[in-house]
Amino acid sequence: MRIIFMERPLLNYSSLQQGVTLVELMIVLVLVGILALWVVPRLEINQLNGQGETQQILMTLRYAHQTALTSGCAINVILTPNTVSLNYGNSVCGNHVPLKLPHSDQAFLLTTQTPINGLSWTYSATGQPSLSQDIQVGEHTFHVEAETGFVYLTN
Repeated sequence: MRIIFMERPLLNYSSLQQGVTLVELMIVLVLVGILALWVVPRLEINQLNGQGETQQILMTLRYAHQTALTSGCAINVILTPNTVSLNYGNSVCGNHVPLKLPHSDQAFLLTTQTPINGLSWTYSATGQPSLSQDIQVGEHTFHVEAETGFVYLTN
């Protein structure tokens, strides 16, 4: 009696593996999630909102200046702890009639804790402000130029 051993061809594992298994995929996703929690710093949403409000206040003040120049009307700027609002400042254009802002109805309501001291001034029809000073809003300082009325952040 003769015993015949059949040889099996060697398996080529590199040709059999076509992709990754579900377990391998889940392990990679868990590791990426853990790294994301460890590496990515936490964003302070209030800080981002405060920066957005600072930019809105700056744009509102610049809008008041540009409106005074283009309309030929005096514009009152009123800063309170809760709002920033604009009004026409003389009887020719409508005395104390609220001016519609581009990003809200009549007043810009502050939603974050951005402290503002109550302050108001008027841009003349030529764009010159009735005051020239630094305005402290929270941790930011706005400067109003005396001659041109241009408003910019100093810090």
